[in-house]
Amino acid sequence: MQRTMEKAGLKIDNATRLAAERNRLALERTLIAWVRTAISLITFGYGFYKAGQLLGPTSPVDQAGLGPRQFGLTMILIGISALNLGTREHRAELHQLHREFGTRVPASPRRMLALAVALLGLAAVASMLFRK
Repeated sequence: MQRTMEKAGLKIDNATRLAAERNRLALERTLIAWVRTAISLITFGYGFYKAGQLLGPTSPVDQAGLGPRQFGLTMILIGISALNLGTREHRAELHQLHREFGTRVPASPRRMLALAVALLGLAAVASMLFRK
């Protein structure tokens, strides 16, 4: 990373370089926390929907104003939204880090994981909407 910073015309000491690396790693951990939260929300939402199917349409849960399908969809959409917000925040912070220190960070595999989880959430939504 130091070579990249020197190529960009920035001369920074090791302490600053290591601080930039620590910040980048903290951003990666934060993105993983967003992914973990999204997985929990999506799984809980789909699980609630499936539990409502197992109980049947005459269950007290289905008689409430917000049935298992609506509640499950809401949870999944909140999970996908949280993932989207976390990914956008991650990207913006990496760009800020690049502007301040001249660091070039390759594409994060954690962003690919976030994309896969988002696609899984969308598949769950499609399954819930198009299957009776």
